[in-house]
Amino acid sequence: AALARYHALAVIARSSSFHFGAGAEEAAHAGKALGARYVLAGSVRHDAANAHVTATLVDAASGARVWTKRIDGRKDDLLAARTAIVDGVAEALVYESDRAQAADGRRGAPASSEAYDRELLARQLIRRRGESDHPGAAVLAARRLLERAVTEQPDYAPVYSALSETYRAAFVEHMRHPALDGEFGSRDAIERAYRLAARAVALDVGSADAWAQLGWVLRWRLQLEDAIAAFERAHALNPNIVDARLGEPLVLAGRAVEAVPIIERAMRLDPLASPETIRSLGHAYYLLGDYGKAIDVLARCVQRVPEFASCHRLLAAAYFQAGRRDAAAGHVAAAMRAAPEWTIGTGALTMPYRRQEDLDRVVAGLRGAGFPQ
Repeated sequence: AALARYHALAVIARSSSFHFGAGAEEAAHAGKALGARYVLAGSVRHDAANAHVTATLVDAASGARVWTKRIDGRKDDLLAARTAIVDGVAEALVYESDRAQAADGRRGAPASSEAYDRELLARQLIRRRGESDHPGAAVLAARRLLERAVTEQPDYAPVYSALSETYRAAFVEHMRHPALDGEFGSRDAIERAYRLAARAVALDVGSADAWAQLGWVLRWRLQLEDAIAAFERAHALNPNIVDARLGEPLVLAGRAVEAVPIIERAMRLDPLASPETIRSLGHAYYLLGDYGKAIDVLARCVQRVPEFASCHRLLAAAYFQAGRRDAAAGHVAAAMRAAPEWTIGTGALTMPYRRQEDLDRVVAGLRGAGFPQ
């Protein structure tokens, strides 16, 4: 996040890097897979009191080490290690940039390494829930980690942002888990998500991530203009932020033309983008009437997560609009298996489309594909 504040650098989303190890050979593989010129690899080892951090900047094409550093210090002073890494990498890559940008990127660090570890683990569980056979269990495990992190570090904003996402996800997705069934579509769940996101912003008003999460929750509170404003604030704080979620409120607000390049840029910087991101891009293409591109994109979505009912619905509608009714029928069946209670009346007709023609296009596709009214 600190390096992303350098306008001369485009930084791949950290979530993509979680799929790779830390060795030099693995770094070269990661660079090729992600389309990155350089990869920052490293490790942290610690005992009760001390931490040993190593960091190496690798040229992904050649495998050569551009910069390396080992830092030994107290476990409760990891901020100093992060500062040294940010400054070292910045000097190696963008030495002509204003170092004040790196200094600005150091704010808001957690004092508790345990809280930080739990936040990272929880975010990974949340992000990968759609690829799990038990998404509800993943979300609950993430929530428990984050609730414990709050007790360890009650003033650490990223924990509240991540905890907010567990409630937003349970509100939007039927997790089919006894402990979460009551949160699906629940006003209490989305209000809890909103309060936690607002708390993150209050704790760190300069955090782009906190503003982006607030924008995402506002979208599900059907406050599209406020959601867009929050995402724009996030982008102003960090122009290199990788967050495709802005695309969805733009699409719903009738601004799909603007949404497409935003989502596509985010997907270039995060080649392992979430299924929700892929769905948003397909949604935008559908409303633009480009059904061929919508089909290509949404097919990738259901390939990643075969139980993602919303992607199946849009894909079925796109196939119908493209005149491929047999293909549409298969995705209608898949969507209804995943969410048998869904109807056009309880789903599409409750979506906050700002333009009647967008709602009409979606309803026509869903009805034509064969979804129940």
